[in-house]
This record gives sequence, structure tokens and C-alpha cells, in this order.
Amino acid sequence: MKQNLFGKNVTELQDVLVPLGLPKFRAKQIAQWMYEKGAMSFDEMTNLSKDLRAKLSETFEIFLATPKDILQSKDGKTSKYLLAFADGTAVESVLMRQPYGNSICISTQAGCAMGCAFCASTLHGRARDLTGGEMLAETVFIDQLLRKEGQKVDTMVLMGSGEPLMNYDNVLAFLHLVHDEAVLGMSYRSITLSTSGIVPNIYPSRTRASPFRSRFRSMRLKTRCARRSCRSTTNIRWRMSSRRARRMATRRSAA
Repeated sequence: MKQNLFGKNVTELQDVLVPLGLPKFRAKQIAQWMYEKGAMSFDEMTNLSKDLRAKLSETFEIFLATPKDILQSKDGKTSKYLLAFADGTAVESVLMRQPYGNSICISTQAGCAMGCAFCASTLHGRARDLTGGEMLAETVFIDQLLRKEGQKVDTMVLMGSGEPLMNYDNVLAFLHLVHDEAVLGMSYRSITLSTSGIVPNIYPSRTRASPFRSRFRSMRLKTRCARRSCRSTTNIRWRMSSRRARRMATRRSAA
């Protein structure tokens, strides 16, 4: 089975290319072709020799996601894409053309286990977490469509299916990837993470070492009873004091 190179940063590409005896600069060339130029096969990488392209094709592949369905709003400003990954798992990603730029909404899990009453993505539970590379595939898929129009993705919200902070490590890997200058070079300030309130993972995300810059709750209801009726997280599953949550975050960082 061929190894998918999409979703790897330059350092990771250098590591997987070591068995082929390739110099490190080749990793940056391949990254530029995949992320900046949208190459979907090694044959498109014209600054690599034909022999090298053939050699890479024998061992590796480049796979983002396959569009299974597309829905367009009547005004043409909003597009919803159903994207399938290599194992057939599909998630929805949305492009919203706003006066201030192009904003996208991506999924972080296939399905969701939170059980919020207002959200359809939780109806069948969580199928699996998405990898950082799969989240990047959602982003790059839409970004490549926009580049054909001379545009790009300007802002992003992690607010599709799934609870981002229940897939913390993969979401963190994705944020580092999408921020990487060799990938898309998006500013962290252009990215918003929406959470239903996973307290143990909120405190680590607020440290200086974390790329998280802003987050907001999915529901802002006035009474505790109203919140409990709609959300299963902050007031029910994570009943703990702020002091206890901070202690948990400190132990986790030290581990």
C-alpha cells in the first residue's frame, strides 16, 4: 500500500524520503507542489527528473479527498461540499463568500459524541477522529477552487461536525500545518475554534505555546437549565472547579 504524502510538513517529508537517499531540499520542492501549486500527482512536478518522479510514484501517492456532493445557495455565496477520504469516511465542509473575504467551516471529526440537542452531526454518534492531514485536505480542496478564481481562503472556523477539543492532538497538528509557510501560511488570528466546552482541554489551549487565539461556545443561553437541555458538556460531563481543571492541565503538560 502506497504512503500518502499529503498532510506532511517539510520535516516529515524529509524523514520519509530518507530511504530513497534524496537530499533534504527535495522535500521542500514536493511540499511546494502539493500545497502551493495544487499538484495531485508526481508527474506534475516538472522540476523533478522523470526517473525521480517514477521512483516516487512507486512508493508514495498524493490524495486529498473526493467530492461526493456539492450544494449551492441560491445567491451563490455559500457552497457545501461532502468530501470523502481514503477509507470512505465523509464529512461536510462549507465555503462562505463574505464581504470581508472567503471564510470556510471545516469538520474535525466524522460525526460527534457530544449529544447536543440542536446539532444534527451528533445523531449517529462519532465515527472517528479526523487526522491533521484530513483537516488540511478540507482546507486545501476549497483553497484550490478559490485560486482558480484568483482568490484564497481568508478566515476559517472549526465548527463543522465534531468537537475540536475532543480531538485535541490532531487539531493542534492541523493548526501548525495550516500555519506553516511551506503549506498555506495562514495566520492563527484568522482561525477560530468553536467548542461546546471541554474544560480540561480549554486551559492547555490558552498557554503561550498553543496556537489557539480565539474560541467561542456553540450556544449562549441565559439559564443553566436551558444550557443543560441543549448541551451535554460544560455543566454535566465536566463538572469541576476551575482550580481542578488547571491542576489537570498542569499535570498533562508535565507528562
